[in-house]
Amino acid sequence: MTTVHGSCLCESVKFSVTTDALKLYQCHCSVCRKVSGSASGTAFFARKASFAWLGGQEQVKVFRRESGYSVHFCSTCGSPLPHDFMGEYVWVPAGLLDANVEGNIAMHLHLDSKAQWETAPVGGLHYPGSPALDELLRMVV
Repeated sequence: MTTVHGSCLCESVKFSVTTDALKLYQCHCSVCRKVSGSASGTAFFARKASFAWLGGQEQVKVFRRESGYSVHFCSTCGSPLPHDFMGEYVWVPAGLLDANVEGNIAMHLHLDSKAQWETAPVGGLHYPGSPALDELLRMVV
């Protein structure tokens, strides 16, 4: 087990995650493209017990869509931030990690809606949409 640290762009919000090698996923849907500002959102799930806020929680703001989908972000720099997922997990944007941590892309989601200008991803399992939640968690936690 290794403890890795992460922070937002302005470094106001900081956290740590204790984990083995990361099992990342990339989501290529239009919502994740908008949140990340890139071709996909790359993230991982951590068990809640392995995640700790180290500072800046007062900077966290939340935007919620009518669907219930929410984005947590730093109110100073706008970086997307970790947030609770189903009570037992924390969703963590991989780009926030402060060090280059060993890991691999376990799966690619929503490939049917990827941007036309994006090249086909390599590696990991490929899904036209999203797998069942239990399968997703089994593969990336």
